[in-house]
Amino acid sequence: MGMPDRHSRVAGRRLLLAFLLAGVTCACTGPLKLSAPAQLPQHFTEAAPEPSGGAATPSDAQLAQWWTQFDDPVLTELIGQALEHNYDIAIAATRVDQARASVTGARSQLLPSAGFGLEGARYHGGETELEFQELLGVNDLNAQFWSAGLQTQWEIDVFGRGRARLAAAHALASAAAGDAEAVRLSIVATVADLYMTYRGLQQQRALLAQSHQVAADFVVIADRSFAAGVTLSTDIDVARAGLAQVDARQQDVDAAISAARLSIENLCVVAPGSFNDELESSTALPKLLPDITPGQPVDLLMRRPDLIAARERLLASVKQADAARLNYWPTVSLSALLARNGWVLAGRSLGASTFWLFGAALSLPLIDFGARESQVQAADAQAQQALLAYEKAASGALNDVEQALARLRRQQQLLAARNQEVSRRQEVLRKVMEQYRVGDIGRIDIDQARVALLESQSALVREQVGLIQSQVALFRAMGGGWQMESAVAAASRSQ
Repeated sequence: MGMPDRHSRVAGRRLLLAFLLAGVTCACTGPLKLSAPAQLPQHFTEAAPEPSGGAATPSDAQLAQWWTQFDDPVLTELIGQALEHNYDIAIAATRVDQARASVTGARSQLLPSAGFGLEGARYHGGETELEFQELLGVNDLNAQFWSAGLQTQWEIDVFGRGRARLAAAHALASAAAGDAEAVRLSIVATVADLYMTYRGLQQQRALLAQSHQVAADFVVIADRSFAAGVTLSTDIDVARAGLAQVDARQQDVDAAISAARLSIENLCVVAPGSFNDELESSTALPKLLPDITPGQPVDLLMRRPDLIAARERLLASVKQADAARLNYWPTVSLSALLARNGWVLAGRSLGASTFWLFGAALSLPLIDFGARESQVQAADAQAQQALLAYEKAASGALNDVEQALARLRRQQQLLAARNQEVSRRQEVLRKVMEQYRVGDIGRIDIDQARVALLESQSALVREQVGLIQSQVALFRAMGGGWQMESAVAAASRSQ
């Protein structure tokens, strides 16, 4: 009775020593140390002072479908088409499905696995020598074997390695969802930007049609003046060159209109020319929205899907570093087998039997020549990269909003100046018309005033388009364009 006790004590000491070695080795790796991410400022420096009445920051519902605030049915329809059919959005959605499948795989590692096994074998050994016949009572060594049973195995997550991997998988799935929303946001903003460009080009085309009439009138006046001996032939050449210049500008505008339409159709995944009727049904620019307040910079942390994705990747890398450190701890597993088998020797059946097996195992590699240490170092480096990527994304998001606000303010100033310019040009044309009625000036002076007014109106259209596009850019920079309930699902982590 003394010998088993002694062996038990020795085995217990060895097991305790193995645990102590694992603890010491794990402690030598040290915990992961990351610096705190840089804090965002309290306010946007480029934000305009709020009016005395106070301008409310757009609500979640308004941000989710900000393009509907332009009250343009065609724009809303185009964006709906893009959201439903765009290839980049569909590809991003499949990446989310792939990431969610990884979550299922990581969760399955925490649970037992069970299976059914069936095997059989037939052995032909031939006739035996006489002494084997007398000894075994058989004259050959032919044998058959069969076995069928249920088996199960379970690696118990004692130290949390599997749970850390599951948490990392959840974070990566949330990051993939954030990436998908970022693609969605980009597609919506691009369609809206192209649509504003298209409408502005339509108005430029209408103004160029008027400029063409004025330029053609210049040619007629130059021809008549030359025939009357009032002007030189070079004046005719100048007038015709002006007409050719207008024609060239019309060709440029028509080409730009076609390019904008094709780009919209490509994003919406429709055949070229499919949106001719919709886009030509109107030439009016969407209405300009009231002042948009961006809120606080910290709001970007929940609004911007790219920031959410970067944050979740940082969390995943931290959990992966935890899992790498937990590789220093033992692996504990249980296994069980319930089976029935049978033997046939030399044509004699030994009868079927049922047996079961239960086992427990503890595995702890002590010498791996730095394999686990390299995994920890690689995971730590990945976590540092994720932290820097998160800080970069936050800095980029802040800069995007600041740039959009600065652009918006500049466009507002330019639009005000262009409106004043057009008003003065209209006043000049009115006075020239009065002078023409009393005979003080000729018709060419009226045409020159019209040309100047058309040029100013063309510049005004460009500034109007630029101002609306700056509002689109601000919505995009603020992280608008996706459902907030999706934001919560993407940012949350299931433990």
